Amino acid sequence: MKAEERIMGFLGNIVVKYHKIIPFIAGALIVLSILAAMNLELKTELKDMMPENNPKIKMYTELDELFSGGSMIMITFEGTDKAAMATAAERFASEVRNSESLMKNIRSINLKMDRSFIREWGLLLQKAEDLEKTEDSFRELNLLPFITSLNDSFEETYTGEEAEEEIDTRKQENEAVGMLNQLQTFFTLLREYISEPAGNDDTLEREGNILAESFLYGDEYGFNYDNTMLMFTISPDFNAIEIEKIKEMMSEIKAIRKTVQMDFPGLAVGYTGDIAVQGDEQDALSMDMTVPAYVALLLILVLFIFSFKQIRAILFVVISLVIGIIFSFGVLGVTIGVVNILTSMMSVLLIGLGVDYGIQIIANFNTYRADGLDSKDAITSTFRKAGLGIILAALTTAIGFFVLAATGTKAFAQFGIVMGIGIIMCLIAMIFILPSLLLWFGKKKEFEKTKIPKIDFDFLGSIGKSIFKHRWTALAVSLILTAGFVLSAVFLNEYEYDILKLEPQDMQSIVQYRKIIDKYDINPFASMYIAESIEEARELTEKLEDEKLVAEVSSISQLIPPADELEERLAAVREIRNMGKRYTDFTFTSDTVDAFIEQLDRLEDNVIEIGQLSVAGLGEENKIVKKRDRMIREILGAEVGEPGDEVFQKLIALLREDKTKAAERLTAIDGFFAEAMDSLVSEMADIPADTTQQDILNALPEEYKKGFFDKSGTKNLITIYPGQKLFENLKNMERFNDRMARISPKITGTVQISIEWMKEFNEATPKAMLFIFLAVLLFLVLTFRNLKYTIFASIPLVVGMIWMLGMYPLFGFKLNMVNVLVIPLIIGMGIDFGIHIAHRYMMEEDIETTYRYTGKGVLLSALTTMIGFGSLGLIGNFPSISTMGSILFFGITACLLTTLIILPALLSFIKTKHPSGRGPARPAVTAKNTKT
Repeated sequence: MKAEERIMGFLGNIVVKYHKIIPFIAGALIVLSILAAMNLELKTELKDMMPENNPKIKMYTELDELFSGGSMIMITFEGTDKAAMATAAERFASEVRNSESLMKNIRSINLKMDRSFIREWGLLLQKAEDLEKTEDSFRELNLLPFITSLNDSFEETYTGEEAEEEIDTRKQENEAVGMLNQLQTFFTLLREYISEPAGNDDTLEREGNILAESFLYGDEYGFNYDNTMLMFTISPDFNAIEIEKIKEMMSEIKAIRKTVQMDFPGLAVGYTGDIAVQGDEQDALSMDMTVPAYVALLLILVLFIFSFKQIRAILFVVISLVIGIIFSFGVLGVTIGVVNILTSMMSVLLIGLGVDYGIQIIANFNTYRADGLDSKDAITSTFRKAGLGIILAALTTAIGFFVLAATGTKAFAQFGIVMGIGIIMCLIAMIFILPSLLLWFGKKKEFEKTKIPKIDFDFLGSIGKSIFKHRWTALAVSLILTAGFVLSAVFLNEYEYDILKLEPQDMQSIVQYRKIIDKYDINPFASMYIAESIEEARELTEKLEDEKLVAEVSSISQLIPPADELEERLAAVREIRNMGKRYTDFTFTSDTVDAFIEQLDRLEDNVIEIGQLSVAGLGEENKIVKKRDRMIREILGAEVGEPGDEVFQKLIALLREDKTKAAERLTAIDGFFAEAMDSLVSEMADIPADTTQQDILNALPEEYKKGFFDKSGTKNLITIYPGQKLFENLKNMERFNDRMARISPKITGTVQISIEWMKEFNEATPKAMLFIFLAVLLFLVLTFRNLKYTIFASIPLVVGMIWMLGMYPLFGFKLNMVNVLVIPLIIGMGIDFGIHIAHRYMMEEDIETTYRYTGKGVLLSALTTMIGFGSLGLIGNFPSISTMGSILFFGITACLLTTLIILPALLSFIKTKHPSGRGPARPAVTAKNTKT
């Protein structure tokens, strides 16, 4: 007897001797493992899988510490009624503010513009040259001269022959859209008034104030360009790794959303943002960590029922597997203490992998029992003949995983350690607990007949023998298939770069994310920068506002005028303050109504021209064009706009309908509007001559301060929103990342982390594959101590990897930044099949005997692994996790096929004492063997 058989026989005897004690030891370890597993923490951010010394991760960590990662929740309201959306938003914000549990974890709520701050300081936020134009516009505030002056200003600035500015930056685009919004609101309100005029002076005064405020301040709320969505933000006072706080907050936010939605059935209330995505991810992950595992267990149970005569043994395998997984979580609880989105799928993977070792034990045990051996002898024979192969396969897989720690990549390292520990724990459970259960509880009526039909696996021996005999045919077919799969792998594989497509697409946070991209033309997943001072923020903000790849910038510098320009702006404001009365008693007549209509036509032409002008610098799909098309249908003689409000033409048609009545109503509202405008302008211009930056800073609303400054009040946050097409492809992401890095290498955020992540795995994946393959090869050389067996056991793995990459695109799947990570793992798992077959053939020197005892175990092991991974691929809610399951499924399938087809053909080239592949006949069963 060979030394390894003696050693494995000794181990088998130990298990047989102490089989009644082992389950009690296992029970104590289960309790300890469950207690230890309670310490595990789940983290789902990309940064959690990257090294902490990465500069972008360092910046992001600082963001976490000072600004809770710049995280926010975006609350959205969709509809056609602006007033209803505003009321619903107020109601939602009120519910949040009334919740003590929510407010203790909220830094700020950015519901609407603070009009009191704008009324007090708004003029100082304009440049001195812009204030001069404002002064010209404010000289006469009666409706007709005011609109005439507005047209003059547009033509001087944008549309005239000597226009001063072009529209080619996102800042100018946003300002132009804001101006068009003001015009739309103003003229819509004016039309509504003329249609149904106020009945008394008090109502007229209120209408005049509303008109004046709508023009001077614009919308209070964050409506999009076509007023079909309102959005406000909530900034939590914790970062995105505090999972329990995220769960609690999002649970309350969802409850408030449900209540508000019921009270406003005409609106669609939604949420998104990084915190919201994290919250939805937790719900989806809890499903992915449990349901696929249960489905996999059920399917494996069904497979076992139809594969094994001893039904009770099926339960023993499942029990041992569950115990092994519990042990794994227990060890992780006292060692690593954390699982990420990659390692969270460990339980499902271990169902597919850990059960393999139990299958080999059961398959050999049942075959020996069928040959007439009693239970104890069947166990020791299983250990002697198959035990070393089982241990070698497990150790090879575990080493393949453990070696990932040497890649220097945090994601690979943690995944490798977690899975390596899991494999070892499952092996221990199968080697010690499963045989103990078989011996203790499996003696009586082990082979009682059942009505359930059993699968006969004797065909495997015939297949192995046939391929062994017709080796050249098998190798030729394999070569042709491999060539085809090479072409498929090279030319058909595509890569998915959009990280949001790796999220469950039915999550509310993802649905709203895409709607915000469409409605606001920004990407909600922002980049950020921490400025040490307001002036540093201003310098960076000005650069960012000139960057075409930046859709929007939020910075404290936009609310505080620069110190070196403050005096000049104050002087311009004094000019506005000292203008005197800015309106007269004006009476409209039919002629002046015609003049007013002429100015409305002129204003519409200017709006059309502003839209045309914006195309040159911003492209045809910019927000100015979209907004214009919502306001004006007929453009350049054709109906190219959307069927929107027809802001100007509807008012013109109303005025022309009855000019006498129009003149009367315009006269009535004109005085109140002009007076209200004059009062508001005077109030806005009433700024002390000695005003300083600090005065304005002190006057900032508390919500603004909390949103922009850290708790010390020194460092401030700049938020940078990219354009909407950022995640469509890698080039867009790299361009944005490069542009931000040129402006400042300290800018970080979702894009920057994603790019760093891709760099990490692009560098680590080939390294991981090489390390695993070399480690496995070295281990096989040391264990087989035969170069031919080592090479032949490895060839099906290499060919299987090629087949996998060729199969994957044929079924419509794409590679992505997550599923590429698990490709190296197939090396550690796929080699098992070759090890089992080659090791058993090395001992038996008979291909038919090898397949009879080990082939069944290999096939069932592969099927259970495929079921485990397939359940992830089919049921997994997370595309990132399900695509990992699918690529692993294809990998194991390919490795099984190549092992069954290629390996017997290769083994036929090894010279043995029995060149036909038929070894010595099995010894007859003795009387001792027949005892039960």
